[in-house]
Amino acid sequence: MTSVSLFTNEFYETSSSTTERFLDNISTVSNTDTFDSSTNATFSKSDDKSSSIENITNWIWIIGAPIVFILGIIGNSGIILVLHRMNRWKKLTYKLILILAISDSVVLCIGLGRQWLRFALDLDIRLFSDFGCKFLVFLIYFSMHFSSWTLVCATFERYLKTRHPFRTYCVNVSKILKITYVFIIVITLGLDCPLLLTNELKINTENSRTCNNTSIETSNYEEKYFVFIDFAWLCFIPFVLMTFMNFFVGRTIKRSFRRTVRYIPDPQNRERHLIGNKKLTRMIFWTSVYFLLTTLPISIHFCVDSFLKPGSTKETSDKIDLSEAILYLFQFTNYSANFYIYCKFKDAFREYLPCKRRSRFSLERPSLSVSRGSRVTTLTNADYSVGNGAVPEFQENVIRTINETQLS
Repeated sequence: MTSVSLFTNEFYETSSSTTERFLDNISTVSNTDTFDSSTNATFSKSDDKSSSIENITNWIWIIGAPIVFILGIIGNSGIILVLHRMNRWKKLTYKLILILAISDSVVLCIGLGRQWLRFALDLDIRLFSDFGCKFLVFLIYFSMHFSSWTLVCATFERYLKTRHPFRTYCVNVSKILKITYVFIIVITLGLDCPLLLTNELKINTENSRTCNNTSIETSNYEEKYFVFIDFAWLCFIPFVLMTFMNFFVGRTIKRSFRRTVRYIPDPQNRERHLIGNKKLTRMIFWTSVYFLLTTLPISIHFCVDSFLKPGSTKETSDKIDLSEAILYLFQFTNYSANFYIYCKFKDAFREYLPCKRRSRFSLERPSLSVSRGSRVTTLTNADYSVGNGAVPEFQENVIRTINETQLS
């Protein structure tokens, strides 16, 4: 079975080459003058067990990869289509969501698609050319890092608008976020560009191709240092930042709704606001948790793999490959699930799905406008009784800000 470590990019031989090398070992043993029958029996049992593990790993990729890939491409295409129908391209939040959907699709194509081609068709796209070897290794890392930090920037933009809503009107937050985003991209390029120099296409004496490290020094760098850099930049730092920001976003929204509920005498409207708040908080929470669940296990696995796999037996190596296949495939679901999380927790997102009929959509929007209008009228009447003419305008702005926050 082909064993590929993302963090070392070290290609072991294909299944046929592994079998040939394995048969060579058997022939070497058979040519000796003495051969212990008990050793032969043990060796055959180990061979059968190793072969069964290889078959399980192959079928995990052959069956699981297309399912995750199709769901992810459909989901990310759905996000792009919904954003197009919402026509909110001027908002930075939706631009980041669009970029996230595109980067997730790239990860699925060059990462998950490549794995399926390798195990199902015995075809590795990295072996077509030296440029393809270098560029595809770089691109899979950069796409994953880029996707993670795009999600961080989207969360940060939401954090600023929710935590400090009035400052965002006085300060050009979009410009600050764009500068921060470009700065993060530069750092990511600085971390990943060395991969263009540390990998190359090698043609062995048997005319077999491998995409491997250029030297022992570069191999040691990727196995002992880059794995931890990748773990921190891909998983740990983004998760810590998003957890911190989402905690304060959820607490701020909850306090905001508690203040707003006193101005909503209608129990039905009050309940609708509370339900929307609960769904919004759950969406923020589960997005971060699912990000951690999918990226943390495989990152830890590759860190352990870089120290455990070299010099291990074939059976141990096959078990590591099996665990890698399961965790790696699970990580790819992170790039497929955003659309379904949006649909689960965001009513406004579901309204713009293509499966929604125009007639139904047209009937729902006026009722929402009437509800909002009645809410504003109630607030205005209550506030005019107080005698402060400036309060109604302020409350309308507060309500509009809350509604935009729910849609973002």
